[in-house]
This record gives sequence, structure tokens and C-alpha cells, in this order.
Amino acid sequence: QIHQVHDYIKPSIYSCIGEIALAIGAGIAKYLQFWLAALQQGVQVAAQTKGQLARDPDNYDEDLRFYQDTLCEGLLQGYVGIVHGLKAAEKTSPGAVDALLQHPAGVQGGCLFVMQTLADDEDKSEAVLKAAVSLIGDLADTYGPKVAADLQHHAVLSLLAQAKDSTFHETIEMAAWAAARLQP
Repeated sequence: QIHQVHDYIKPSIYSCIGEIALAIGAGIAKYLQFWLAALQQGVQVAAQTKGQLARDPDNYDEDLRFYQDTLCEGLLQGYVGIVHGLKAAEKTSPGAVDALLQHPAGVQGGCLFVMQTLADDEDKSEAVLKAAVSLIGDLADTYGPKVAADLQHHAVLSLLAQAKDSTFHETIEMAAWAAARLQP
């Protein structure tokens, strides 16, 4: 039960989910539903935290802002690790990558929801933007036409545009790579 864990530990847990998924590859299937459920809880917390920050913009809470950034970065890293883990599992278990598409907390209920939360967030960190664009590229690279319509969502396109306009070279390169993956 991830809701029983202290808030400031959750971002690291979400990131670790991605690292473990990446490391175990073919063994991912038996844990996937639990990891996606945990990530889904994090996605909901990120949306609530965004709401808290938006409700009182005059009373800027730096700690809450930092928490939002680390939470979203951890979630994005978790999803990236799962995508790569499923891709590795595909080598020994054909069809493994489709597990993310079939789960309600997968692409639409998880990945895209985080991106929607981030798209109009003007205060997100560069690390969060880069992680979001990395996930966009990984989803396009792994799933291609299966997620093409989802990746044309205004939130995805907005994040790509923001990354292309970044002042950080790595983020700009990541945006170019992700945009190339979106091309048919």
C-alpha cells in the first residue's frame, strides 16, 4: 500500500519501480499490475498536488513545488523503466509489451495523465521536462502505430514544443529524438 508510505519517499519508490522493471526484464509480468497500481496512485497525487499549487499561486510553497517535481520525475522514470522492461521481455515472451497498453493505468490512465498534468505547468523543472520527453520517445519507439493517436494529444505536443525551446542542449536533443520517433 503506497499510500502508507511518507510522501517524500514515494518519488524514489516510483523511480525504483522503473529500475527494477528494467533489471528483471522477462520476469516483469508477475509484478506489472502491482507496479502500475502504485504508479496510478502517484499520478493521482501529482494531479492533487498540481491543484494545490494552482489554488493559491500568491502563496508559493517551494517545498510543495519541489515535491511535485520529484514526484513527477519519479513517475516518469518508473514508466520509462517499465516500457524498457517490457521491451526486453518481448524477446522471450512475444506480446509482453502489450501489457502496458491493456492496463487502465498504462498509457492513457497513467503516462498521458502525467503528461496532461505537466503540459501547462510553467514551473516544472528541466529534469521533469526531459523525463517526459524521454517517455514520449520511448512510447513512440516501442509501440509505434498502436499509440500514434494518443501521442498526438495536445499535452504531448506541448511538452515536445517546450523541450525544443529549452535552453538545455540535452533536452533539445531528447525532443528531436522523440519527435523523430513520432513520425510515421
